Amino acid sequence: MNRILVPRRLVLALGTSALLVATFAGPALAADTVTQGITAGVLSASVADLTLPSVPYQNAAHNVTSTMTLTVDDSTNSNAGWGVTIQAAGFVYTDGAGTPNAANDIPAADFAVTSAADPLTLAGHLASNVAATGPEVATTFVAGSLSSPRRTIEATAGYGQGTYTQGLGVTLTIPAMSQAGTYTSLLTVTLVAAP
Repeated sequence: MNRILVPRRLVLALGTSALLVATFAGPALAADTVTQGITAGVLSASVADLTLPSVPYQNAAHNVTSTMTLTVDDSTNSNAGWGVTIQAAGFVYTDGAGTPNAANDIPAADFAVTSAADPLTLAGHLASNVAATGPEVATTFVAGSLSSPRRTIEATAGYGQGTYTQGLGVTLTIPAMSQAGTYTSLLTVTLVAAP
């Protein structure tokens, strides 16, 4: 009987070895892949809400100055370039009870951009205030009233992929004898693709 048992053990051992070889060899022949997609984003620009410093009632006209922060993001992957203009509406007056009175509004012509700082890069292409690159202070930038659109920042084609901020100095001329209350203006920020 010992002779019969030995061959059976040998056959069982050879079968187990063949199964182990097949198990280890199988995965080495598989072709696995990893796929990653990237989709284009958007082109956007906005000015952060700004509260000008409160001032006391005055019988003479006076100026209030501050700095607005413009943020531009180009995640389009187009490299087409872009330009941004800003325009303000008149300052609508409301009294302490929240009641408007158009007679006390401050005209948009009294709100002006006085300076445009070199853009700062948060991510992407480096800002460069050199013609034909960018992002940079708009080559057509002129300080003045925001009652009409003012172009403040731009990037030429091949530049401007990224996120940028720009400080804009502003002045509001408050007319003499302006009534106590709150004055609110709405800004229109226009971003156009291609410079």
